[in-house]
Amino acid sequence: MQISEMIANPNKFDESILCRKIMEEEFGVIIFNLPLVRERITVKAKHNEFTMPTTVDGNGHQVIKACADPEIFAINYPQSFTATMNGKELMGMCLKITGVEGLLICSATAFVSYPIYNDKIRELLFEENIEKIATFLSNCTK
Repeated sequence: MQISEMIANPNKFDESILCRKIMEEEFGVIIFNLPLVRERITVKAKHNEFTMPTTVDGNGHQVIKACADPEIFAINYPQSFTATMNGKELMGMCLKITGVEGLLICSATAFVSYPIYNDKIRELLFEENIEKIATFLSNCTK
């Protein structure tokens, strides 16, 4: 199931399932000052080397725009993003960048979006860490 379809039909899906999927998937994002290359590369940034523009969502929050299902987004809206990023890493970026209040997940197939604000991001990342700790501890006792 694609994220674009899930956010276009929010009443059909449980929010926790959608948020988990968002953490696992890749998103198109705009990042300035990236090297110009044709092939897919991994770039590690130094402090303040790259910047991510923000936008204001319909609720007045300063957010990072993330393009769901980037392979489809690129076809429907060419040149909409300059890089892809894992959802969990993108959530972490929201918590690190001063003034950013969350993510705005934009559908690749419809003019709809789904906001995830920093309080929810903290909750999701915390829950994931608790699950990892529980798994580690259960493995230690075997």
